[in-house]
Amino acid sequence: MFRRISVYSSKNLKNGSIDYNNIKFISKTDFDNYNKRSNAEENDILFGMIGTIGNPAIIKNAPFKFAFKNMALIKLSNNLFISEYVYYYLLWIESKFKQEA
Repeated sequence: MFRRISVYSSKNLKNGSIDYNNIKFISKTDFDNYNKRSNAEENDILFGMIGTIGNPAIIKNAPFKFAFKNMALIKLSNNLFISEYVYYYLLWIESKFKQEA
């Protein structure tokens, strides 16, 4: 049973990490509804899609279970990809998006 469940948006992505301070806590039912399509886990990458495009962050040592909205979740097969390489590629893509915008 989860004691604390939170929801994050692209506002929580800051300089390659997740800001766990300014958060909203949600019910288990709301969490289950958010997670029907995805389940954020260690070493997955979050990528902002609404409000802010980009600003990727690798999930590392999350203090509690969380859901997210307005972000892409990139799940990698650990035996095929290294999260840090994909993270730096996404930073490069983000710079290209900004140049073209």
